Order: sequence, then C-alpha cells, then structure tokens
Amino acid sequence: MDDTSKNKRRIIAVLLVIALAAAAGVIMYVNRTRSYATVTFHMDTYVSYDINCPRPERAVRKMEAAVKECEELFDRFDPSSEIAKINRNAGEAVEVSEQTYVLMFNALELAKQTGGSFDPTIGALSDLWGFGDEPRIPDQDDLAECLADVGFHKVTLSRDEKGGYYVCIAKGQKLDLGAIAKGYTLNEVGFAAYKAGCREGIISLGGNVLLLGSGQDGSGYKVGVRCPDENSNSSALVLKLGDTADDTVLSTSGSYERFFWEDGVRYCHIIDPFTGDCAEKDLKSVTVISSDPRRADGLSTAYYVMGIDRTLDALASGEITGVAIDRYGTIYISEDLMDKVVPDSVAEGYELEVVG
Repeated sequence: MDDTSKNKRRIIAVLLVIALAAAAGVIMYVNRTRSYATVTFHMDTYVSYDINCPRPERAVRKMEAAVKECEELFDRFDPSSEIAKINRNAGEAVEVSEQTYVLMFNALELAKQTGGSFDPTIGALSDLWGFGDEPRIPDQDDLAECLADVGFHKVTLSRDEKGGYYVCIAKGQKLDLGAIAKGYTLNEVGFAAYKAGCREGIISLGGNVLLLGSGQDGSGYKVGVRCPDENSNSSALVLKLGDTADDTVLSTSGSYERFFWEDGVRYCHIIDPFTGDCAEKDLKSVTVISSDPRRADGLSTAYYVMGIDRTLDALASGEITGVAIDRYGTIYISEDLMDKVVPDSVAEGYELEVVG
C-alpha cells in the first residue's frame, strides 16, 4: 500500500472517531496528527480511541481488555455479571471481585457526598420505567413500592479473614451502576493506557472523555460540550482542556441521551432517587470537569438530579468545575473555566453566563 492510500485510511478513521464521539455526546476538535484511531462498541455505547504512542495497536488491545472486563462484571442485564448476581441474591452477602467491591465503595462514597442524589440502588426504579427494554410511565402504586426500597445506606460491604470481598443489598433492592460504571471503566482504561506506554490521546466512552497528556504542542485539546438537543451533533461550547492535571476528564449527563415522549413531556433515563420521577425539568445537561473519571461521571448525574439552583450554587462556590445548560439555551460555566473557553465557540441560539 502506498503512502497516499495509508493517509486516506488514516483520515477516514479519524473522521469516523469524531462522528461517533459526536453521536455519544462529545465533540472533539482535531488539532494534531494522530498515529492511531479506532472505534468499538461496549456498555451500550461507542468507545473511541485516538492515541499516539510507540505501539498503538497493542495499547488499544490492553485498553479494550480493561473495558471488556468491566463490562462483564458490571452489566446488570447480563445474568453472568457480578452485579446481576448481587441483584438475584438481595438480602445475602455475595462474594465479588476486588473490582466490583471497589466500584461499590466508590458508589457509596459518592452517594454519601451527594446526599443520595446519586444512588446506586435505583435498579428497581430503572426497571419500572423500562429504560432497559420498553420505556413507559409506571403505575404510581408500583412506583411508591419501589421507592420504599431505594436507599444506599442499606448496602453493606465486608471482607473476610481470607481477604474475600462481599456486597450485600437489602431485600427488594436492585443495583444500577449506570451512572458511575462508565467512569470507573474509563479510569481502568487510563491505567491500561499508561502501562502500555500511551501518554497522548483522547479516549471517549459514551459521554465521558479522558485526555492523555496535554496534546502535541502541550497546550491541551479542544473539546466541545454537545448541544443538548435531539439529533444534534454540534457543540454548544468548546473548551481547551488537558493542559493541567485537574482538567483531564469531562463527563456529561443530559436528558437528550435516552428518553421518550408522552403527552408532550420528555422523560429521560436519569431518575430522581427521592421521587422516582425522570421527567425533564429545568436542566438539559450537566458537565463536570475533573481529574477523576469516577467522580465526574457520578457527579454529573447527581447535579442533574439536584436541579438548576443547587447546580449553580455548586458552580459558583467551586464545589464542582463544569458547565450546565438549561432548557432556555443559557450555558452556565464556572468562573475557573473562563480562560479555557475557545473564542467565538458559543453556538448560535445559546448565551454564555459565568457563575461565580
């Protein structure tokens, strides 16, 4: 194959990565030459790798192995997964791998920090709304019954004298780790990339992005926050991230990801653990920027649940760094991100407002 053909194939691969990442909720702007780009599908979403390292194919194989291992452990719809096993044996302590134990520890810590706005025990509610199958508005009596079983404080983690790991949920409870599992997985992918010698690139898993290194010129990467509208593959705002250790991860949760309409109301897959409701309210999306994929993933969901007032307070106080977009087209951005906004990148029809 001649150089011209190789270049054409590389360009096509990069364009495919960008297109699929856009469909997953993240717009990536290419400002350097990539040595390797590919896209796979796991955890019901696209995973894109756009990396530069000495042996990129080998690095991707290592990262893919990490993704597959997490998928096999955490997919609650897979009867052989450890999360499914815990759900089948509610009320009993179930022995699990160290990975599942650590994920549950992270989830419970995040639930405590958010006062339960993020709660990993909403599995029965998720099933009632049918987002894993046929979305529907549930019967109110069934909803009340499920709500009675929600509560992260009912979950216990333990270890035995032999070093075994155990998770026990209360009878009637079901786990749904969808709001943190991708972040945990991306964290594992980051470790795999480092071990494989990969120090530069962009990895996208659904609405979660991990930036490796600080770009070819050391100034970071241009990353777009998607317009939270149906069928939109454009960005509402573009940020330059990755030039410091604190902004290497971006996670977005929004009502545009999975939803259904009924009687003029859009119902999304993000469920309020306190009310059982999942109707779109004042926010269309929340993006959290951090150095920890697990924290960013869980917090973006938690603040979406909390609503606009609590989210704006968190942005203003520095409790979180990020972006919130409301239903009227206002983009709220924390003050510490203002110097990272790419000039003239605010989309038409949107208005930028600094919080702080």
